[in-house]
Amino acid sequence: MALDNILFNEHQSASEVLILKGKELIGNQNQLAKSIAAYLRNQIEDFHVAYLSDNEMKELNPLIRNAIFSYLLDYGDDYLYIGSDKSVIQSLRYIYNNTFKYFNNKGLSDEKLEKFYMIIKEGLTITFKDLEMGGNYVGWL
Repeated sequence: MALDNILFNEHQSASEVLILKGKELIGNQNQLAKSIAAYLRNQIEDFHVAYLSDNEMKELNPLIRNAIFSYLLDYGDDYLYIGSDKSVIQSLRYIYNNTFKYFNNKGLSDEKLEKFYMIIKEGLTITFKDLEMGGNYVGWL
């Protein structure tokens, strides 16, 4: 069932449709990575406006998305059970490793970088806890 084929009808509530979308996303690592990355992207909007140009953000977005996708692939079939604080820290390491070199050339202070990674950690915590609870929130993404 593709996301485009999930139709709202008189027998489905809006929340039921979102639950179906969430389950569809959870079952597809690529779509799930894109959804988590989109959520994280929205969370770092203020950071982007304050410290990064639009072009820099265009470079950063795929680094984050690819790090999340690599994490999900390396997690294996058990990625459906992501949700613990350990998962958040492991995923954050992937993002850190994938973005460190990029940020190293940007001249941002350690304080600003720490702020960036804290925003990412909070976003991962929210999305991973949602996955642990069945992924209802990811249907909104």
